[in-house]
Amino acid sequence: MQINDGTGNGYSASVTSKNRLSVEASSQADAPSRAAAEKRAWMVNTGTTADTLTITSTGGVIATVENPSTSTKTVVIERVQVSVSATMVYKSAVASIATGAPGNANTFTAVPTYSGGDVSSPVSCYTWDEGSDGITNWGAGTELSTALLAVGTTVMDEGGVVVLTPGQGFSVALKSAGEAAINILFYEAGL
Repeated sequence: MQINDGTGNGYSASVTSKNRLSVEASSQADAPSRAAAEKRAWMVNTGTTADTLTITSTGGVIATVENPSTSTKTVVIERVQVSVSATMVYKSAVASIATGAPGNANTFTAVPTYSGGDVSSPVSCYTWDEGSDGITNWGAGTELSTALLAVGTTVMDEGGVVVLTPGQGFSVALKSAGEAAINILFYEAGL
């Protein structure tokens, strides 16, 4: 039996030394690992403000990742991990970046997910400073998901479907009194 390579040119498929079909494949699932290996993956967490944040019953935007309009990079949101001490409403959104710097927020540099973190992140990161009800001066944007989170840790696997082009930002909002911590994993799209 012969396996052709499907190009119509009469080439046979390759076989390994163990008589197995030689395959070159790609999967979106390995993109974050590949990005980390290439020093293009980072995370944002609310630990820059405090171990946990005391969310108000009014709620608001708690963490953001902004891809500046001056950037030449595309950023992909891979995963959001949220730990809560009480049942809370979770919302994520993509928005055009508002004019001016976000208020009630701490600015910080994203943490690399690889060893030897010597490549700076292409984004601006903000976490709520526990003033008011959330980060201010942030556009409402397009809501991506809403969920009711139970006590404990929930992973919202965005799976690389949230892509931020220059001038866009991603935000996570929480609502309901209680303690919370957020971790957002993102990477720069392939070069």
